[in-house]
Amino acid sequence: MEPTKFINIANSTVDLPESFNVHPRLRKMFIEPRLKSIEKEQIDWATAESAALGSLATEGFNVRLVGEDSERGTFSQRHSVLTDQVTSEAYRPL
Repeated sequence: MEPTKFINIANSTVDLPESFNVHPRLRKMFIEPRLKSIEKEQIDWATAESAALGSLATEGFNVRLVGEDSERGTFSQRHSVLTDQVTSEAYRPL
């Protein structure tokens, strides 16, 4: 996979709609650090994992994440579903 495509997929994991109200702590501990690591091209394990799943999805493979931790994000670096703090609407970046 070409590096630019990988970076674009990694960016999609933290590219939220402007109207989306992410929890401030999640923004500070998850979104902002991930964005900075992508910009510096110093990708951490969790970002690489998300981008790998995203690359499978862009190539037409079905990707299914199961278990409460994939949505709840017990380990915040693995948040696969984000919840709007105002509307309670779910957002799935991948």
